[in-house]
Amino acid sequence: MKTNACRVRSSIETLESRIAPAGVTVTLIDINGDKVHFSSSSKLFASSDITAYNLGDGHHDAFVVNLSDDPLNDSNLTVTVTKVKGGDGQIYVGVTAGSNTLGNIDIAGDLGLLTVGATGNTGTAINSLTVNSIGRFPSIGPDELVDSKVSGSINKVIDKGDMDGTYILVTGNLGSLSIGGSLIGGDFSFDGQINVDGNIGRAVIKHDVRGGSGAFTGVLSAGGNLGPVTVGGSIYGGYGEASGDIGANGTTTSISVGGSVYGGDGEYSGQIFGNYAASSTIDKVVVGGSLLGGAGEYSGEIGNGGSTNALTLKDVVIGGDIIGGTGQYSGTVYAPVGTINDLTVKGSVFGGEGSNSGFISATGTAGTIMISGSVFGGFGGGSGYIALSGGVQTLVLGGSLVGGFGPDSGDIATNLGTVGKLLRIDGDVRGSVGFGSGSITTGGGVTPVVLGEIFAGSGMDGGVVVS
Repeated sequence: MKTNACRVRSSIETLESRIAPAGVTVTLIDINGDKVHFSSSSKLFASSDITAYNLGDGHHDAFVVNLSDDPLNDSNLTVTVTKVKGGDGQIYVGVTAGSNTLGNIDIAGDLGLLTVGATGNTGTAINSLTVNSIGRFPSIGPDELVDSKVSGSINKVIDKGDMDGTYILVTGNLGSLSIGGSLIGGDFSFDGQINVDGNIGRAVIKHDVRGGSGAFTGVLSAGGNLGPVTVGGSIYGGYGEASGDIGANGTTTSISVGGSVYGGDGEYSGQIFGNYAASSTIDKVVVGGSLLGGAGEYSGEIGNGGSTNALTLKDVVIGGDIIGGTGQYSGTVYAPVGTINDLTVKGSVFGGEGSNSGFISATGTAGTIMISGSVFGGFGGGSGYIALSGGVQTLVLGGSLVGGFGPDSGDIATNLGTVGKLLRIDGDVRGSVGFGSGSITTGGGVTPVVLGEIFAGSGMDGGVVVS
């Protein structure tokens, strides 16, 4: 949440105000001399509907457009700027419409405050919103003005730049979202969060999702269904709890991340999550790079670790490695009350210092687990561990299973679950220092096939295959 001292300018310098067939255009002068043009589809729009605030930086005003009067209901608003010598062509605009709904909002600048629609509105509050950026400038006025609320649905949002350190709540649905830059969290709770009570349709974030030091920062979340979602860059968890997260309460169609997913210092940071309040499904997750745990518990996770609600992960593809961190359950694909239908890891799985880090686990019967590389236990107990208590249909490890220093690290266990078709290790099974490290334990069904050698380690019960 950005704060900055400001004051209301005592007067607004109006260059022109004209009535045209399409509505009214009012042109004002920014403090740096740039000409700012406000055009409304309503013929009753006037310069008195605009208030200018001095941001205190000596370069910009913040213009707040008030469209709450009844004649301005469902009107369109376009704001453009003409750069002059000494100016920079950058503008900061807030929009408040009271209980009114709006049509199309197009701002060739940064969007600050946005409040639209009456409480309880179940229809469309804004048809489309197009801006150059959101939250780039400091806040205007009291801190609470940074929190924007849209009561109702938005059909389309296009942010050509970043969304940086501001909070937007949409009580209805969000049809589509496009962010040309990054979704960036801040220092205060909920900074850089888009929270939609209903469904989110197609969402594209061309660069990164970055959590901040505040809790729940750098977050895209849906109370209903979500997706498909595309992140062109990476997801970075931050210092704050649940920072740098994407997820939904309902069904997620797909989440594609071009880069990697990094857990942060905060618990549940850097997470692609399913619902923590009821059963949910994630149809597909594709991470082009690696899944890396951090210092926070459940950081760098795909799943809903710590929840008692069912989650189905239908298809997860990791283009690189799964790497546990120092936090417990960090760097994990985890459905503690649910199942993993299919998981493909094109690299290896590395346990970390945290217990159960570099962890793959589900209670329901898993489908096909394919790991191209090896599984390495770490220093943490149960690190580098594949635990499928409900059994698995097919599990193939292209490399070796190697125990670590932690107890039960570098293990595969199906407990009493049945292995349906195949459990194959193409490399070696190697125990290590940790108790029970580098071992395979199944509950019946198919006998594990080890194509390499089996080596007991110095730890008790290490390098053991039990079927």
